[in-house]
Amino acid sequence: NWKEVIFEQIRQKYAQRYAKSNFRENFKRLLIHFQNTTGDFSTDMTDGKWYTSVNNVSKGYSLLFSLYMDPTHSKRLKEMTIEQIWKSDRVFQCYTLEDFTGYNTNMIDLTNRRKNLAKAEEES
Repeated sequence: NWKEVIFEQIRQKYAQRYAKSNFRENFKRLLIHFQNTTGDFSTDMTDGKWYTSVNNVSKGYSLLFSLYMDPTHSKRLKEMTIEQIWKSDRVFQCYTLEDFTGYNTNMIDLTNRRKNLAKAEEES
């Protein structure tokens, strides 16, 4: 029942940076997705594909790439076992541990190449 939701109080406490005019409708949309377990709240996190093209990557791929590109998170990942990384987020667990192990190895190579390219560009 939307009449019972105190949108302004929620916005004041958690989302002050968002415009009042958009907040109510956007928050309703999020709540509906949450109730229906759709969108970002979907229990079906993947269609089985890790990477198909530059514009079509899984949430797991995006998350792992972001983590490895961030210096702080990358350092933390290097201290973890592959199983700990796999268990750390449900988007990783959509894939078998065996598949994820290969994805992780490839991601380490990819992000290392990207970091080296960026470093080379800065030095030149």
